[in-house]
Amino acid sequence: SEGSVGEKSGSARSGRTARVGASLGRVVRVLRLVRVLKLYKAWFEQRTKQKRIRRPGSFDGNHDWDSDWDVDADGCNDKDADGIESAVGKKLVALTTRKVILLVLLMLMALPF
Repeated sequence: SEGSVGEKSGSARSGRTARVGASLGRVVRVLRLVRVLKLYKAWFEQRTKQKRIRRPGSFDGNHDWDSDWDVDADGCNDKDADGIESAVGKKLVALTTRKVILLVLLMLMALPF
């Protein structure tokens, strides 16, 4: 009779543990969704700020899209006084961008949503 009481309490504990784990899993999913939405909001605000910086109607077919990466959130660019970015700076930016993109893609594949 004692063995059956011990088994019942053990199964009750495991049932509670499973419910707690399931609810924590839902909370983690919601938190991940919130992080993605905040990231999307920041991207969208940056894009609208960039559109406001450019004059409407100034688009010609030969727009240099790489020059957009030189502009900060403040609208300033990171070039030296001569207006030329150093080769080392260009390489560091390109390398960092690649690493960040690869890290994000790896995280998306490795972490279940």
